[in-house]
Amino acid sequence: MIHGDYRPKKCTHCPKAFKTQTQLTIHKLDEHNIDTRHKCNACDKVFNMKRQLTTHTKSYHMMGEKIKCSMCDYECYLKSVLRKHLYMHKTSKDFHCTYCKKSFMRKTTLQFHERIHTGDKRKALRLCSLVEYR
Repeated sequence: MIHGDYRPKKCTHCPKAFKTQTQLTIHKLDEHNIDTRHKCNACDKVFNMKRQLTTHTKSYHMMGEKIKCSMCDYECYLKSVLRKHLYMHKTSKDFHCTYCKKSFMRKTTLQFHERIHTGDKRKALRLCSLVEYR
């Protein structure tokens, strides 16, 4: 299953179309000798999508604007990393089980806990909203 943009990625050099940008990039390289990959200026890594290169340069090479935690001296280069860090400062358990008296700091932890009460045997994949049944 594809995530996000479901429209086919069309090759501008032939009539072929692909499900993902990565497949199109590989096709252009193999069939038309056109390299549209994004290269890191600081190392030899190459990425199929600009977003991947941006994430790489900000996190691996620490390039870009530093983001500071408002509660301590912690600094990072990605908002997603700062969001995870902020959980360290959280002390209140705002998510309450509807079946028992337990409370949790994170909504996802509550959702997994409540499956004990409902008998739901699903295991949610961590990377996306797809669900795997066991």
